[in-house]
Amino acid sequence: MLLISPIVRKTKPSEMSLSTQVKEATNQAAAQLREALAFAARTENPVIISTLTDILCRLESLDTIEEMMGKLTKDKELPRFL
Repeated sequence: MLLISPIVRKTKPSEMSLSTQVKEATNQAAAQLREALAFAARTENPVIISTLTDILCRLESLDTIEEMMGKLTKDKELPRFL
């Protein structure tokens, strides 16, 4: 029987967290999107509002994802398969 396992590579230390520049840029982008969303709520099509909201949620979730990935890689190494 042939077992196929996924290729798992170790993350580099530079990949472990977002750089300060990226954090600042995403925070600024989120602020701009919030402002755009405030204006869009008055005049734009609901599809536009929904799309802006989705983008904003994804940007704001980067910090949470970064924290979770840091905990996962810090606490445990990824499991090795056969």
